[in-house]
Amino acid sequence: MVTLTGVCEVMGAVGLLVPWTRRVAAVALILLLVAVLPANIHAANAGVTLRGAPATPLIPRVGLQPLFIALVGWAGLKRRRT
Repeated sequence: MVTLTGVCEVMGAVGLLVPWTRRVAAVALILLLVAVLPANIHAANAGVTLRGAPATPLIPRVGLQPLFIALVGWAGLKRRRT
């Protein structure tokens, strides 16, 4: 599942770079960030490891999520001046 969400994040990032897919990619990334937050909280609380490395601690993980959502929204949803 981690690989799948990672692939979705990369595809969304590429979508943000393409003008005609930017808005759809931004919405999809925001939905993905909201959808994976409960799993991220669980991973931090349960001490899950990924290839031997511990998950990001809960406070930075939850604290940065709104920032990531805001940045994706800024990058993909703001109106472009022409």
